[in-house]
Amino acid sequence: MSETTDYRALILGAVDDLQASGDAQVKACLDFAERLKNAKEMQPEAFSINRMLSSEVAELPSDVFLETFVWKAKGVDEDSDNKKQTWCFNLVNQLKSLRLIDEETATTLEGYEAEISRLSDKWELGLFKLEKAVNKPSKSEADAEASLQAEITKMWDAWERVEDHARVALTFDKLIDPIKDFVEKELSIKPDHDFAKTLSSLLQGLKDCQLAWQKCSGEHAEIFEALAPKIKQIMQNLATTKALVADNTRPID
Repeated sequence: MSETTDYRALILGAVDDLQASGDAQVKACLDFAERLKNAKEMQPEAFSINRMLSSEVAELPSDVFLETFVWKAKGVDEDSDNKKQTWCFNLVNQLKSLRLIDEETATTLEGYEAEISRLSDKWELGLFKLEKAVNKPSKSEADAEASLQAEITKMWDAWERVEDHARVALTFDKLIDPIKDFVEKELSIKPDHDFAKTLSSLLQGLKDCQLAWQKCSGEHAEIFEALAPKIKQIMQNLATTKALVADNTRPID
C-alpha cells in the first residue's frame, strides 16, 4: 500500500470511529448540564472528557489532506473531480472544529472546577464563622446577646438533625433564612445590636456565595448544553463529506 492509501484509510476510518466518541461526548455534555441545573451541594460536578479526535489525526497538517484527497486522488467522474478539493477542505475544517471543541471543553471545565472549588471553600469558611459567632460565650446569661444566641443555637441544632442538611437549599431553608428572619426582627427593634449586625453580615456573605454558585453553575450548564447540538452538526457534516469522498474519489498510486 502507498502512503497516500495509508493516510486515506487512516483519515476516513477516524471519521467512522468519531461517531461513537462524538455520541458519547454529546451525551456527557447534556448529562453534565442537567446535573449543573439540579446541583444540590456546592462541590464541582464530575465530567469525563471524551476526546473525540485522536492525536494521530488531529496533528496531521493540511498538506497531508490535500495530497491524499486532491493531488493524489481522482474523482470517479468530472463533477466529482471538480468537487474533491471542496470535500477535502470540508474534512479539514470539520476535524479542526472538533479539535477546538476538545481543547475548549478542557479549558472551560478547568475554569468551572476552579471557581466552584473557590466558592466551596468560601462557603465552608462562612459557615464556620457563623457557627463560631453563634457559639461565642456571652458576658452574661441575662444579656440580649445570650438570648439571641440561645434562639439561634436551637435553629442550628435543628438544622444539623436534618438528613442531607449540608445541601445548599436545605441550609438556607432550615438554617440561614430562619436566622436571617430572626436577626432582621432583632435589628428592627435594636438597630445598634452589634451581635445581630455581625450575624447579618455573615449571613449576607453566605447569600452572596450562593448566588455566585448558582450563576457559575447556570452559565456552565448553558455552555455545555449548547455544545451538544454543535457536536451533532459537525458529526453529521463529517459523515456526509466522508461518504462523498469515499464513494466518489479514488487514490492515485
